[in-house]
Amino acid sequence: MCGIIGNLSRVPDPAAVITEAAVAALRHRGPDGSGIYVADRVQLGHTRLAIIDLTDAGKQPMLSQDKRYAVTYNGEIYNFPELRSELEALGEKFISHSDTEVLLIAYKVWGNSCVRRFRGMFAFALWDDREKTLFMARDRCGEKPIYYFRNSERLIFASELKALLPLLPSRPDLDVSVVDMYLHYQYTPEPYTLLKGVYKLPAAHTLTITSDDWDCEPKHYWDVENTDVRAYKSAGNPLELIRHGIEDSVKVMLRSDVPVGVALSGGIDSGVIAALAQKNSPQP
Repeated sequence: MCGIIGNLSRVPDPAAVITEAAVAALRHRGPDGSGIYVADRVQLGHTRLAIIDLTDAGKQPMLSQDKRYAVTYNGEIYNFPELRSELEALGEKFISHSDTEVLLIAYKVWGNSCVRRFRGMFAFALWDDREKTLFMARDRCGEKPIYYFRNSERLIFASELKALLPLLPSRPDLDVSVVDMYLHYQYTPEPYTLLKGVYKLPAAHTLTITSDDWDCEPKHYWDVENTDVRAYKSAGNPLELIRHGIEDSVKVMLRSDVPVGVALSGGIDSGVIAALAQKNSPQP
């Protein structure tokens, strides 16, 4: 995992909200490097856990080659080699071997709809310095977190609440109605948190914000209930389809420039994953 943190001001603002100290609050999520990107309205911070492209070419926040886009990103896009090949066929050039650069160029080419092409786990914030637009997105199942606070002047986000809270203008109160939800369900339903005014970007949602559209709301880009299953119903034996689907997922998740391991719970699901990982790995 990596740590992401950022601040967007509604108007140009010289105040340094995202400092080295603010980024350091997420160092435990990314011990392999850190950085800060600063523009007239936005600051993006990042702490890196290097998995793909261990060189400095993969460091973040990452800028596009024309300096128009900047991104801070946590996660892994498992199908990035296929997307890279597709983008290269469209004439795009790459200078790294990272999935982060694939994300940047995918946004350049396909805009907000790029998230529909991603297979993986991710939370990211991408700044367009020409359009003065911040685009935030979270993966389909919400594996990677992103919390945010917004008032009339600024939007602040982070991977964790404890990194976000010191940057807020005042200490938020507990949201009693959400505490009640937690006591009933034993979890906090998204987009709520236990703190008033602090939200979690829901799974499979994006948020696009500009100074002219400051009160925008998250938008849903995927829902398992709306998946078209008609093609699968006539595609063959359901058990074979499940086996193929799981093995295909395990194969792409093994893509890494560092050693890969499996955390075993002792259940059937993690046992299946471990067995298929061993089948498709040259190493024990």
